[in-house]
Amino acid sequence: MSRHIVFGILCSSLLAAALTSSTQRSVAAASVTFPAPDAAMRTAEPNPPILGVLTSFGSRRAMGYVSPDLVRRQLDELGAVSYRDGIVWASFRFPPDAPPQMVERRRIMNFLPIAGRSPLLVLGAPDQEPAAVGAPFTDTQVEQYSAFVKQVVEITKPYQPIYEIWNEFNLKVGHVFPGKRLTGAGDASDPRAAIYYAPLARRATQAAKAADPHAKVVVGAVGDDPDWAWTKAIVRAGALEGADGLSVHLYNHCAPVRTATEMIERTEQLEASLTPLTGGREVPLYITEFGWPTSKTRCGLSLDHSAANFAQFVLLSATLPYLKGIWAYEVKDKGADGQDIEQNFGLFFHDDRPKPAACLFRTAADVVQRARHIDLQRPEPEIFVLRAVMDDHQLVVAWTTRAYDRRSARFDGEPKSASRMCGPAVPPTDVILTEAPVVVRYDLVSAPTIALDN
Repeated sequence: MSRHIVFGILCSSLLAAALTSSTQRSVAAASVTFPAPDAAMRTAEPNPPILGVLTSFGSRRAMGYVSPDLVRRQLDELGAVSYRDGIVWASFRFPPDAPPQMVERRRIMNFLPIAGRSPLLVLGAPDQEPAAVGAPFTDTQVEQYSAFVKQVVEITKPYQPIYEIWNEFNLKVGHVFPGKRLTGAGDASDPRAAIYYAPLARRATQAAKAADPHAKVVVGAVGDDPDWAWTKAIVRAGALEGADGLSVHLYNHCAPVRTATEMIERTEQLEASLTPLTGGREVPLYITEFGWPTSKTRCGLSLDHSAANFAQFVLLSATLPYLKGIWAYEVKDKGADGQDIEQNFGLFFHDDRPKPAACLFRTAADVVQRARHIDLQRPEPEIFVLRAVMDDHQLVVAWTTRAYDRRSARFDGEPKSASRMCGPAVPPTDVILTEAPVVVRYDLVSAPTIALDN
């Protein structure tokens, strides 16, 4: 599948009008047309990003992840081909002149054999707090961490994981968040500084590749990082040496703009800022956490808004060729307290009922994973029209992020059916675009055309 973005080109008056209120909109209606799929589109091999979801079997606390069989079925329901979990450094002891020994066998070791898909395994969490000032680990501890990584790869390589080096090192190295946010790359007095992560990542990558030359390793696992300053610093310091990609986390639930589009645009900005640091080479990106909570708090989203964001993000992820995988946070709510934001990120409730996001994530995943070709047009800044060429038909998926000012659209070119994603059928000749995508089916010989109202 060719994954590229084709932005619709509009006349300057219409583009300017799209940025104003509906009462100032140009009288000219915008339209989008896709040519009938050619032979290259119809025969391209599907090449979707990895679509995964987080689980919590590596944690000491159950947090609802009690039944491995149930969680496996939930991953099936979500269409996830991977899951993200962790194996912790603190579970191992390091006898002299012997390989590291796992002395605490957490539940993840029981889930690995039955999960039915390859994991992304986070490798971190020391058994003691790192130094509070300066380098977080001694040379001896770095060697122990490297030995731990090598041993984990030896143990888990039958499951073909992706290994991720640490988790949000720029936010906290140990178990406790410091009292202040790291500024930029951090200075040498701060154990979270980029100068300390980069050599640790290089050493861990070397250890993983020594255990299995085919092991896939991603570095970064970057938490909130304004302007990607810390991320760029670790790349400049050589963190990507020998690694297979860079991983980052994306959230915006407490930000003024809480859309999937904002996070995709931040991903594009990151890639654009990295290529000058790598001699113009593309950097494979992995978004190993993203999501929107449904808590009843200031930063919580409604169930429908969260669901629409998940669907949009999955669809848009397939338009960035350098984006190799995304992992939603997370399978299920960690608890039932609606006032605790951290308990409400799941695609399922704590009692295992699916949220609306579960269906929209799965339906969007089906489109992305089965498509042979995807292209996207954006006739206005807040309106998206994606075309997916499948084996025996094509789908046009359209939505808006303009929740306050919805538009109607007419789908021409002999559509066969139309429905709201995970919702009822709608007449293709008069569809109200909302945040929840509408899906319109066409034959492969059709040239879909979508006309927007004024």
